[in-house]
Amino acid sequence: MCTVKNQETVQIPQTSGSDIPSNNTNNTSNHRTSKRQVGGAAVAGGIVGLALAGPVIGMAAAGGAALIASKNKGDAGKAARVTGDAMGDLGSSIKKFDKKHNIKEKTSKGIVKGCNWISSRLQRNDKQQIMNLQNT
Repeated sequence: MCTVKNQETVQIPQTSGSDIPSNNTNNTSNHRTSKRQVGGAAVAGGIVGLALAGPVIGMAAAGGAALIASKNKGDAGKAARVTGDAMGDLGSSIKKFDKKHNIKEKTSKGIVKGCNWISSRLQRNDKQQIMNLQNT
């Protein structure tokens, strides 16, 4: 207990940060986590691991970030949950942008068009090679 002396003595109980109720909707001030936070932390960890060391480390980093976000009640867990919230917000923004501009559909059509072009080039090359073999 902490006492403060003014004209009267007031008793103020000491609490840790996790004992204080929060009106914050993303639950970053306490250790309760949502699937969105854990998933977002896993995505962020996976991307960083992939970029720095490759796919195996990326998978391990994704799992580690998800574990930290869901189990750790300290600063590392809080950071992972905040990162998870940020990644969730980014995902929502990307979905809205895609819905407005049809990026996914346009990209898919472009990939199919490119694959068809490559396929037609390969077929032409195969026909030329067959003709060259027949002429020799």
